Amino acid sequence: VTALHLGLLLLLTLLHSSSLRASNHQTSHKVKIYRSRTVQDQNAPIIIQNMVSSSLCRLTLIVVLLQFKICISFAAEQPPQSTSFSEYDQKLEVWSKRWDNDNTNWHRNMVNPILKSLGHLVGVPYFEDTESSCLSGDESQQQLRVFVPLCGKSVDLAYFATHPNVSHALGVDGVSKPLEAFAKEHEHLKIQRTSDDLSNSHRWLGNNIELRQTDFFDISTREIEEKFDVIYDRAAIVAIDPLLRQSYLDTIGHFIKPKTGKLLLTVVERTADLLAGPPFSFSDREVRDLYESQSWVASVTGPLEGEPDPGDDPAKWISKTYLIQAK
Repeated sequence: VTALHLGLLLLLTLLHSSSLRASNHQTSHKVKIYRSRTVQDQNAPIIIQNMVSSSLCRLTLIVVLLQFKICISFAAEQPPQSTSFSEYDQKLEVWSKRWDNDNTNWHRNMVNPILKSLGHLVGVPYFEDTESSCLSGDESQQQLRVFVPLCGKSVDLAYFATHPNVSHALGVDGVSKPLEAFAKEHEHLKIQRTSDDLSNSHRWLGNNIELRQTDFFDISTREIEEKFDVIYDRAAIVAIDPLLRQSYLDTIGHFIKPKTGKLLLTVVERTADLLAGPPFSFSDREVRDLYESQSWVASVTGPLEGEPDPGDDPAKWISKTYLIQAK
């Protein structure tokens, strides 16, 4: 559209210039025209024709310019096209290969100790017996929606799905293999893959649980409108390129429930090879500067004291956990 309009602009400009030259030529002969009534009568139609042609050129130029401006404005308002699965898989090639080669040293086959010691801060106090609730009072009356970004096949996701206080747990990842493995390893959740009208998303549904393989940075505007009471980020933000952290938090801000929503965040701070990653180092100062600058964040509390992460290696990094309260 832009090239077509530019071509029309160039053509009409040439026509307009030609018309002006003809009009100027006629004007230079005004003296002769006035000296001879006959000549004036002969040239009057030509002068009128040139005037009309010039006016039409100007009017056409205005119309084309207005159309060009409308096209530019329309294009600027259009949302970016969703990334196709083939393009997105290329970005996730490193992670896909690590899952294919079982090079997943971040994965734990047990509930993270952070949930045991700090889960009560987000309304999910620790419990062991999934057959009968050991919670009492207000603790057992909540029905929370929990979101786990970049979940892999985390056991924590199954823990949330079976917790008495959780009505729905959503896990999102860009790689399909860990989600498929999760569904097979947790048969009690009765997870089945379902068809989805959204071509860029693969979906699994089970008892109180939903899994999606999709582009995390695009999911907020395409697939899920509901807000979440709890977002559990167990080293998800440190798994992505630090340059994408703001985009990541834009998506988190879209999902978290205003005023009451809570984010339980675990990051790592490297003690050696500070620029290495993933996981990428995230210092206390960086956490506070980034999260406190978000329009949806009311407060940042931490680092919190809790059980150490079994994946910590003091020679390389230490884990720190924060509680983020939504506005």
